[in-house]
Amino acid sequence: MNIENGRKKIIKKSEKDLHKALVEFYLDDRNKNITLKEFYSDWMIKRGISVDSAGTLRRNDQHWKKYYLESDIVVVPLRKLTKEMIEDFFHLTIKKFNLSKHELNNMKIILKGVLELAFDRKIIIFDPFNTVKINYGLCRYVAKKSNKTQVYIGDEKERLLRALDEELIENTDNTNPLAVKLLFKIGTRVGESVATMWDDIEDDNIHIQRMEANESEMIVDDKKLSFSKPKNAIVDHLKRKNDCEDRFLHLTPGAMDMLRQVKEINERMNYPEEEFIFKGPDGRTTRRQIAYCIEKACAKAGILVKSAHDIRRTVASVMYSNGIALDEIRRILGHKDEKTTLGYIFNPYSDNETNKMIDDALL
Repeated sequence: MNIENGRKKIIKKSEKDLHKALVEFYLDDRNKNITLKEFYSDWMIKRGISVDSAGTLRRNDQHWKKYYLESDIVVVPLRKLTKEMIEDFFHLTIKKFNLSKHELNNMKIILKGVLELAFDRKIIIFDPFNTVKINYGLCRYVAKKSNKTQVYIGDEKERLLRALDEELIENTDNTNPLAVKLLFKIGTRVGESVATMWDDIEDDNIHIQRMEANESEMIVDDKKLSFSKPKNAIVDHLKRKNDCEDRFLHLTPGAMDMLRQVKEINERMNYPEEEFIFKGPDGRTTRRQIAYCIEKACAKAGILVKSAHDIRRTVASVMYSNGIALDEIRRILGHKDEKTTLGYIFNPYSDNETNKMIDDALL
């Protein structure tokens, strides 16, 4: 590029290169050297409009700080980023943090999204991300976890239920053990269970339509991002735009009996009938209170402490092993697709039980 008589002469070997140089020349000079570090907040602000969950934005920001902020790529002008630079960045990051494929895909969202927005705003005329090829073979292999840590196997469920029954005898006004027992009957998320109300029950069905969630807000101050402290809130499923989570579940006779016991306790404690099913002296029962109840009962039963989500996986696994159609299990769990549901399916039987079934099947 030469300057003659106050004009700029641009000489390129091909029409394509000439066109690229002309576009670069006429683009807004204010954005000429803008970097990933400078443009990241613009992308997050834009993302905040389209993403419904502040938790998702918070995770994006955590990935930014962990994987990007101290890297050299964030100070390179976006217009100068090349396919090779991006590939080197990802390959080095995989090795440095020993990333799994899942972790890599989560952190890729940032650079991919920033470059898409930069292209839309004509800060760059070509998005190099579209040509990037990453060697996923460098990623850490993650084996599927053992059923021994993901579901209640063998007699673990019965031992846990006995411990919960003992807790009910010792604390007759506490409905938390019944909340845990009910999870084994309907397989809901614990956040959904503590958000159910008596009006959600009709005959032998329960309408799962809301859940307890950690809500926070992204705060933008002169393009500096921060997040408010998460707080528990009840969120309607349909407001979260997920019609798979909003569903009706069948209540077994055992589940109905548990709910009758809860109602008796609530009446004895003078809790309002039109409110949440599970309550205590301080108000609505929370996820954390249910988690503590499970931890306490597992310790009392002498089994490995497993979570409420492990109960959910146990329900899915038992249904699957008893011939319930995968699509119906997907619906019951409130999943969008069967691939997610398959990740919940484990062998719910002990090694001895499994070996006996194999012996019987392969006689």
